[in-house]
Amino acid sequence: MAGPYPSRYWTLGSDPTSRVDIPITGVFTLLFLAGAVTHFTIFQVNLRRQHRFFLSIFCIGYSMSRVIACVLRIVTTTKPENLNVTVAYTIFLNVGVVFMYLLNLVLCRRILRSNYPAIGNHPISSMIFWGLCILIILTIIMILTVIIQSFFTLNLHTHLIDRDIQLYALTFFAVISSLPLPVAFLALISPDVSGEKKVFRNGNPRSRAALLLVVAFFVCLGATYRCATT
Repeated sequence: MAGPYPSRYWTLGSDPTSRVDIPITGVFTLLFLAGAVTHFTIFQVNLRRQHRFFLSIFCIGYSMSRVIACVLRIVTTTKPENLNVTVAYTIFLNVGVVFMYLLNLVLCRRILRSNYPAIGNHPISSMIFWGLCILIILTIIMILTVIIQSFFTLNLHTHLIDRDIQLYALTFFAVISSLPLPVAFLALISPDVSGEKKVFRNGNPRSRAALLLVVAFFVCLGATYRCATT
């Protein structure tokens, strides 16, 4: 028979059950949908004020990818024999979190430029930032490729190669997700600096640092858990 074939490895969340997964996933579908609508509304309001806050696009993309992933999770629960849906669900499950990695890196760099302009505005800092962004995109392409390939082959050698690449990617994302933590923490405890208003229009710099610290912590926790369990 041609693929896709059932996965050889334990998947995050294990096999879904209708009694548990459908109601919980349904709630999260509504929450992510509300998040997408909210961020889209904020983006439109900002555009009318001539304020192009394009970071909202990351939040919209993350929310919508999670909505699709939740819907596909419900479908896989009701039709576990349809492995094509399982493949699609796995793809959207991995794609969504990339928006959060990129968003946190952008906010991390802006806070770094705000509190430590000598470091944040240095050309090497920009090179590192764009290099990490490119690596994130290339890594997600790699992991999506091996995920799809692993469903459509029974060759053990190919599976071992796919798993090595998957381990690299999950380790890389665990490290990337932890980078904003020290920057946000230092910004939270540091005094106000004059460079802050040059990067952000308004708002409390410590509130932004605290928000990034909380979000980055949970993103890092999820990435580390996925890496460790794999």
